[in-house]
Amino acid sequence: MTILRIERLGGLAGMGGMGSKIRSLGEVDLKVLPDAERRTIESLFDRPAPAPAAGNDRFRYRLTLDSGKMLELDETHVPDRLKNSVVDKLV
Repeated sequence: MTILRIERLGGLAGMGGMGSKIRSLGEVDLKVLPDAERRTIESLFDRPAPAPAAGNDRFRYRLTLDSGKMLELDETHVPDRLKNSVVDKLV
Protein backbone atom coordinates (compact mmCIF):
# COMPACT_ATOMS: atom_id res chain seq x y z
CA MET A 1 0.00 0.00 0.00
CA THR A 2 1.35 3.44 -0.90
CA ILE A 3 -0.19 6.06 1.33
CA LEU A 4 0.31 9.74 0.58
CA ARG A 5 -0.15 12.04 3.56
CA ILE A 6 -1.20 15.60 2.82
CA GLU A 7 -0.87 18.55 5.16
CA ARG A 8 -2.17 22.03 4.29
CA LEU A 9 -0.08 24.84 5.76
CA GLY A 10 -0.23 28.61 5.84
CA GLY A 11 -3.01 30.80 4.58
CA LEU A 12 -4.42 33.78 6.43
CA ALA A 13 -4.69 31.89 9.73
CA GLY A 14 -1.20 30.36 9.46
CA MET A 15 -2.61 26.85 9.82
CA GLY A 16 -0.19 24.12 10.74
CA GLY A 17 2.42 26.55 12.02
CA MET A 18 3.89 26.59 15.50
CA GLY A 19 1.18 27.31 18.03
CA SER A 20 -1.64 26.73 15.56
CA LYS A 21 -4.75 25.11 17.04
CA ILE A 22 -5.86 23.82 13.65
CA ARG A 23 -4.24 20.98 11.69
CA SER A 24 -5.34 20.30 8.14
CA LEU A 25 -4.56 16.69 7.23
CA GLY A 26 -5.53 14.11 4.66
CA GLU A 27 -4.46 10.76 3.24
CA VAL A 28 -4.80 9.16 -0.17
CA ASP A 29 -4.06 5.54 -1.06
CA LEU A 30 -2.32 5.90 -4.42
CA LYS A 31 -3.09 2.30 -5.39
CA VAL A 32 -6.83 3.01 -5.65
CA LEU A 33 -6.40 5.96 -8.03
CA PRO A 34 -6.71 5.67 -11.81
CA ASP A 35 -3.28 5.01 -13.37
CA ALA A 36 -2.99 8.41 -15.07
CA GLU A 37 -3.83 10.29 -11.88
CA ARG A 38 -1.43 8.19 -9.81
CA ARG A 39 1.40 8.79 -12.29
CA THR A 40 0.71 12.54 -12.24
CA ILE A 41 0.96 12.61 -8.44
CA GLU A 42 4.06 10.39 -8.35
CA SER A 43 5.75 12.58 -10.97
CA LEU A 44 5.58 15.53 -8.56
CA PHE A 45 8.32 13.81 -6.55
CA ASP A 46 10.54 13.27 -9.62
CA ARG A 47 11.24 16.91 -10.42
CA PRO A 48 12.24 20.04 -8.50
CA ALA A 49 9.35 21.80 -6.79
CA PRO A 50 8.06 24.71 -8.89
CA ALA A 51 8.50 28.23 -7.54
CA PRO A 52 5.62 29.45 -5.37
CA ALA A 53 2.97 31.58 -7.05
CA ALA A 54 2.96 35.27 -6.18
CA GLY A 55 0.51 36.48 -3.56
CA ASN A 56 -0.07 36.68 0.16
CA ASP A 57 -1.84 34.22 2.42
CA ARG A 58 -1.57 31.29 0.02
CA PHE A 59 -1.71 27.70 1.15
CA ARG A 60 1.19 25.30 0.82
CA TYR A 61 0.80 21.54 0.84
CA ARG A 62 3.32 19.15 2.36
CA LEU A 63 3.08 15.77 0.64
CA THR A 64 4.74 12.78 2.30
CA LEU A 65 4.94 9.26 0.89
CA ASP A 66 5.21 6.35 3.31
CA SER A 67 8.69 5.77 1.82
CA GLY A 68 9.71 9.01 3.56
CA LYS A 69 9.92 11.20 0.45
CA MET A 70 8.52 14.64 1.21
CA LEU A 71 7.65 17.59 -0.99
CA GLU A 72 6.16 21.00 -0.29
CA LEU A 73 4.16 22.71 -3.04
CA ASP A 74 2.22 25.90 -3.54
CA GLU A 75 -1.54 25.29 -3.69
CA THR A 76 -1.62 26.03 -7.43
CA HIS A 77 0.48 22.91 -8.15
CA VAL A 78 -1.51 20.40 -6.08
CA PRO A 79 -4.14 18.20 -7.79
CA ASP A 80 -7.72 18.76 -6.63
CA ARG A 81 -8.09 15.17 -5.38
CA LEU A 82 -5.32 15.82 -2.85
CA LYS A 83 -6.72 19.18 -1.77
CA ASN A 84 -10.16 17.65 -1.33
CA SER A 85 -8.80 14.90 0.93
CA VAL A 86 -7.74 17.41 3.58
CA VAL A 87 -9.89 17.83 6.70
CA ASP A 88 -9.42 20.55 9.34
CA LYS A 89 -9.04 19.27 12.89
CA LEU A 90 -8.86 21.17 16.16
CA VAL A 91 -5.84 20.10 18.24
